[in-house]
Amino acid sequence: MAIFSRDSDETFVPLESPMQRGMLISVQIFYHGTPRVSDSFYGIKTGWSHEKQVTWTLSEPLAAKYWFPCKQILEDKADSAWIFITTSPENKAGSNGLLTAITALPTGKVRYEWKTHYPIAYYLISATVCNYNEYSFYAKLAGSNDSILIQNYICGNSDYIQLHKQDIDRMKDYIELYSKLFGAYPFKNEKYGTCQSAQKGGMEHQTMTTLEDYNLPLSVHELSHQWFGDNVTCRTWNDIWLNEGFATYSQYLAFQYLTSQNDADNLMNSVQKSALEKPEGSVYIPFYEANDPARILDGNLSYNKGAAIIHMIRYKLQNDSLFFTVLKTYQNKFSGSTATGDDFKNVLDSISGMDFTSFFDQWYYGEGYPLYDITWKQKNDTLFLTSVQSATAPSTPLFTMPMNYRIHFLNGDTTLRLEQTSNVCNYSFPFHNYIVSVDPDPQHWILKKINSLQQQLDKPSNSLNFKVISDYFSDNIRVHFLNPNSATITVHLSNMAGKLIFNEKRKKTDFSLSMLNLRKGIYLLTITEGNESATEKIVTFH
Repeated sequence: MAIFSRDSDETFVPLESPMQRGMLISVQIFYHGTPRVSDSFYGIKTGWSHEKQVTWTLSEPLAAKYWFPCKQILEDKADSAWIFITTSPENKAGSNGLLTAITALPTGKVRYEWKTHYPIAYYLISATVCNYNEYSFYAKLAGSNDSILIQNYICGNSDYIQLHKQDIDRMKDYIELYSKLFGAYPFKNEKYGTCQSAQKGGMEHQTMTTLEDYNLPLSVHELSHQWFGDNVTCRTWNDIWLNEGFATYSQYLAFQYLTSQNDADNLMNSVQKSALEKPEGSVYIPFYEANDPARILDGNLSYNKGAAIIHMIRYKLQNDSLFFTVLKTYQNKFSGSTATGDDFKNVLDSISGMDFTSFFDQWYYGEGYPLYDITWKQKNDTLFLTSVQSATAPSTPLFTMPMNYRIHFLNGDTTLRLEQTSNVCNYSFPFHNYIVSVDPDPQHWILKKINSLQQQLDKPSNSLNFKVISDYFSDNIRVHFLNPNSATITVHLSNMAGKLIFNEKRKKTDFSLSMLNLRKGIYLLTITEGNESATEKIVTFH
């Protein structure tokens, strides 16, 4: 029996002789008692789900110590774990790895003996107990003839299982999808499982997620953690983005590949809206905040801004094959281990051949997001566009990002990809067709706010304040009023000899006229409002 001492929540055991680096030591710790609940959310909890009492553990980020002795050091994963849980015979107990035995004890209780032989971070070890119903099945692994057991311990009765069977069965689709996108399910020699509990949301305990229910966003978020968070775990809480940002983005991928792009876009809109609620603050957690659970698990920053960053990385790569190769390489390189944000960046740089240093400095370590004030005008056959970028946080005054601009014509559109390299950027492009509008970032790839978007128009020279703009591409002319209203006007078109070509009454709003059937020459467009008239010349070249 070794001599030990305690100081607060740490136990110290003096060694009989000094140890050299790399030497192995074996320590067996005996402990007992009622675990202390750290607060209303972490530790060991008991509640009710579907009229059944359920007890479960929740250790992320710093609460494992409340229910078993452990080293709360992320970079030192346990190489294996045995979790034996004793309970009443009417209950089932779920945990990590494989259920190797259910042993009847002389006391009348039973012991569920779970064992996992994969490296595991301290906070991913779990135990749940309830009078569960089990509903299990197998999923096919991508690129293999093997199947993986999906083992579900469900508080609800058989009616609940039947009602939610379709949602639960979709776990096969999710695990098959992520195996294709991220690489083979990393714990294929054991299982993927779920234990239903009374906690809100879910927790990605390795091989045995604890969750509230089986809706798609929650199910795929926790499942994807088996890759991002469990197989590869953040090395420090500063880099929790590697867990939560990727799991949140995995929800987008599930919608994109399994439901619809519209559902995926709606999710990303929600993600970006949440991230915009924090105009200051970085995704990387500063050291002085890295022991604060609320900051570590900040939904706006760690989850949603983290996911928005990954979306922008995908946009910058412009190559989905390359994007998913980066994710698979990252998983393979750090499998069973831990990583930092810089580790991921190094993989990204290496696979893409690009340098993401400034991107990470601005978006990951930097704070806030960009604000855009955009003006544009068309003069003759040239588009002039000015983008003025400011930022929400003074520590990051510039985000050097490409952004798509969709240029809308009367009969079509085109897209420009423009790089913002300074706070004020001026661009010009030739266009021989009339531009109706400009739409920045139409697919919402970029985390940003558009403060203003304005078309600059030269003041009309005539008394009725209208301009005639030629659309060379479609043989149309467009009449634009500086001050449109509901007044009635007369529109009169004639050639230079005075021959009437067109005459009708309209409201005083913008309109287009086709010049396709007119000979090349000069024409006069006269607009009359009440007793006042104004005339502009039109030249056709076709």
